Amino acid sequence: MKLTFKERLIVLGLLPTEGDITTIRTLTELRTALQPSAEEVESWEIRSEDNQIFWNQDAEESVDIKVNAVAKMVIVAALNTLNTEKKLTADHLDVYELFVEEKEDATA
Repeated sequence: MKLTFKERLIVLGLLPTEGDITTIRTLTELRTALQPSAEEVESWEIRSEDNQIFWNQDAEESVDIKVNAVAKMVIVAALNTLNTEKKLTADHLDVYELFVEEKEDATA
């Protein structure tokens, strides 16, 4: 699945820190894949200041991230919970459309 760096950050923020062994192993692999590589940090000029992350969005490219079925279910559940609790933000919109609405389209 092609994700921008911002979408990768949003997904990282959605992932739980607890679960069963299968989920934790899957999410550990996904976290590793979502983290920027050393090359991305350098070429996109990624930096952290005052607990915020900044990068050169003009240099950024979408990256193909493998998201298996278990990880996708966890992400969709987290987004659905935020939606039900009316806690989605504008930052979540692209990720919501990628994961939740794409799933709905596939079942329609």
